[in-house]
Amino acid sequence: MAFDGAEPISSEDFSRAVRELSAKYIEARIWRKPNAPNIYRVKITKTLVDCSAQTAFLEDENFIFDGTDLKLRGWSIAVDKDGYLHLVGGQHNAPNPDNYIPGSWEKMGLSRDKASSNYPSQMYWVSEKPGDITSFKFAGQKNNPRRILSPDYLNYMNFVQDNNGELYVYGRISVNGWQSWGLYRYDTEARQWMPLGGEACDAMASANKAYPDWHNDLIRNIRGSIPVEPGPKSLAWAWQPHFYNYCRATWGVQFDKTNRMHVRVPIRGLDAECRIIDHDLYAWSDDGGKSFHRADGSEVVLPLTVNPAPEHNADIYLNGTELWFDLWISLLKQAGYAVKK
Repeated sequence: MAFDGAEPISSEDFSRAVRELSAKYIEARIWRKPNAPNIYRVKITKTLVDCSAQTAFLEDENFIFDGTDLKLRGWSIAVDKDGYLHLVGGQHNAPNPDNYIPGSWEKMGLSRDKASSNYPSQMYWVSEKPGDITSFKFAGQKNNPRRILSPDYLNYMNFVQDNNGELYVYGRISVNGWQSWGLYRYDTEARQWMPLGGEACDAMASANKAYPDWHNDLIRNIRGSIPVEPGPKSLAWAWQPHFYNYCRATWGVQFDKTNRMHVRVPIRGLDAECRIIDHDLYAWSDDGGKSFHRADGSEVVLPLTVNPAPEHNADIYLNGTELWFDLWISLLKQAGYAVKK
């Protein structure tokens, strides 16, 4: 994910866009002041085989947004194995129409009414032609079967591909009111995203079985609802105190040369003594995210958690996981790979 992945525009270009858009959308005149800072648009550059560069603006030069919130400047782009381009960005958690100049959403057929089926779940585009940066079409509406099936919102979105070109996206989602991790795999035949993960209620059931008194102590600390039945799937989930969960990955999801998927993500939760912990989770998968294992090879069930749920706990600081992880990293470095721990 590239922060500052958008282009700031000059006050002259902004004024010109306002004049053009306000002819049909008069609200564009008062959206932001002419000299307002942090006004951006998305410029895409493609390097051709002869090393020349092709550029295009997403939607057009008048597709303008307020990037005062740095998260709106974070964009991620990737190519699926059929050559189509996928692009996400321009939102902090859920899309916010106030961040976009009047006329920008309307030209795409999007509604600014959250109750409408044409309101976007994510700011997400797919190219209509393989490799064509000029043919992006919006696919993030709530009623669009091609949208990324994340619950409530998706933030800090990152695309990643395996060695066979299979495309994944992961980021922060919300499950039962708690900030969590979501992972999705793209099906090129169906042209749809599939959630990879497990049920939060299963992790809670595992913890309550292992520590029967643990649940009783948590009632006074919760802010979200208790997951007691199946709901949205998540890669990682944790029962948390009433605090912000810092779900931003510097390591995230990566693939090695054998095409093994490695996941390392941070999350906040409560341990068996109800102490607040900020730890990392680690697990690997050899089947594209269908099943996972800890670093020592033992199977771990999704969603991954730092809670005291024996089947689901993937805390890198427990069960020898960190020792195995450090050993793997040292071997990769010894072999000459540049690997960040």
